[in-house]
Amino acid sequence: QLSNVPCGFWDFLRYPLVAEGEKAAKELGWTAEYDIEEIAESISSEMARNKGRGLSQEPERTAREGVHGQQRFEAMSSGEDVIDEFGFDSAFFRALEPVLDFFFTKYFRVTTSGFSSIPTDSSGLLVVNHSGVLPLDVVMLLYAIHRDPRIKNHLRVLLEDMVYYFPFLGTMLNRMGGVRACRENAERLLKSNGLVAVFPEGVQGTGKLFKRRYQLQRFGRGGFVKLALKTRVPIIPVAIIGAEESYPMLSKVGWFSRSLDIPFFPITPLFPFLGPFGLTPLPSRWLIRVGAPIHLHEQYGKEDARDRFLINKLTEDVRATIQEMVKESLEERGPVFLGRS
Repeated sequence: QLSNVPCGFWDFLRYPLVAEGEKAAKELGWTAEYDIEEIAESISSEMARNKGRGLSQEPERTAREGVHGQQRFEAMSSGEDVIDEFGFDSAFFRALEPVLDFFFTKYFRVTTSGFSSIPTDSSGLLVVNHSGVLPLDVVMLLYAIHRDPRIKNHLRVLLEDMVYYFPFLGTMLNRMGGVRACRENAERLLKSNGLVAVFPEGVQGTGKLFKRRYQLQRFGRGGFVKLALKTRVPIIPVAIIGAEESYPMLSKVGWFSRSLDIPFFPITPLFPFLGPFGLTPLPSRWLIRVGAPIHLHEQYGKEDARDRFLINKLTEDVRATIQEMVKESLEERGPVFLGRS
């Protein structure tokens, strides 16, 4: 909980909740209430005395879960909110709701369809196309799921390292429900009835030039298919249109991006000519369409995840499905900037 942490709003966005205690003490002047290593050592000693009865064989993980459990208990007892173990902050999300609602309903005039295909209180893996210079599609999808009263689970989006560790942006997305993309995080969320979204195009999707808009890029190496087979959850295809026109990238400067250690430096109609104001998205109309669930686990077993050729085929099938959904959504949307949702 952050009520006792003497830091400002920008420090709150700058530092992820998993920052090292030494770094927080040195740069912010405060120390964590719990020290994971000390607790892990204490648990190890207790395990030695009790021969590990009833305790995990991974003391540091047990320590983390114990600390989080105590925080949850204290928060529920006092009626306060608590940031969960993946960094999601419900209070922070609620504080952003007026801004998110403005962009969702007034600015982008987002239309949604097919949300009945999303599990209301069980696991599901949303596979989504990716576009736009900034991950606005991630934010709009998070809010679209959040505002649907039928869906009980808060959506968790797997973020690649480039986004997750990007200053301010990565931390803000983490507060809103973003999780570092790795197999362990995804499996843990899905096995606990979580709702997870993955954008398999990655930076290749956000880095497309405008002339190649809505042409889906390669869906990686099929990691999401392996994940669905291993956890036995349905794949739910999702198509988002509108982000391409919000940030129409006309060109990109390779040599400059390499010097900044970023994947690309975009040239849009407004950026960099208007400076920071050039990052303002254009008010295009958005549409989020959810397709019928794909139950791969009903046809294939966990052992099929090792079949590289099968995984490639299934990955391409899902990509083709979403590409067709994108095409249909573009025809349905009509004018890019005119009209209401």
